Amino acid sequence: MKNRLFFTQPFGPESRSTGPNRTRMKFLLPLSLLLCVGFQSLDAQLQIGLRAGAVHSWPDYGDDFEIPENAETSVTNFGAALDVYAPLGGGWFLSASPGYQQRGMACIPTIDAPPPFDPNTDSKWKISYVDLPLRVGKRWGLGNSPWEIRAAAGPSISYALSARARFTDWWGDQDWDIRNGETVHNWDYGISAGAGIGYRLPNWTLQLQADQYVGLRDVATFTDSKVRSLGLSLGVLRTW
Repeated sequence: MKNRLFFTQPFGPESRSTGPNRTRMKFLLPLSLLLCVGFQSLDAQLQIGLRAGAVHSWPDYGDDFEIPENAETSVTNFGAALDVYAPLGGGWFLSASPGYQQRGMACIPTIDAPPPFDPNTDSKWKISYVDLPLRVGKRWGLGNSPWEIRAAAGPSISYALSARARFTDWWGDQDWDIRNGETVHNWDYGISAGAGIGYRLPNWTLQLQADQYVGLRDVATFTDSKVRSLGLSLGVLRTW
């Protein structure tokens, strides 16, 4: 009898985990494993990187003004962005690309413009924005190769850090600060889209990307002047 009690006692109620503590442990262990696996999977797909390149922009002056046939209305400047890609599953992703974009226009109709412009002024504008495009897109792999393509689109909002107008008048070459609230709207918003090709390396992706922006607000306060731009940039992404 003593031998029987000796072997059965360690498995009796006194030595067994019971009540809320045991129930809590039964759920905490698998939940912890699930969270660890989930976060590792997410971190492995999150991508952060930098891009920089050229931005070619031009205006849409509407139909109220007739622009001379050979007039040069476009300008080419610089842009750079920090890209953050968060996976949504199935190749889909959400991206945010805060950056610095230089857009502009030339041959602006100045009939109703404030000083220092007059109706005969032929000016060239360069406006430097801090820009935030938010996009939803999809990525496709090209077979078993390390190449991939991606495309995305969404809204974008911009705030003007500086705005300069260059023109020539009777007094010679002029360079004016026009970010004064009377000539240029400080805020701009529109639709942005991008498509690119990437080459995957261990933990890194090299990318070449083209972006288009269609402004929905007039840049100038005194005339139709919605800006459009097309950018081409090179960059690198780090996979986490």
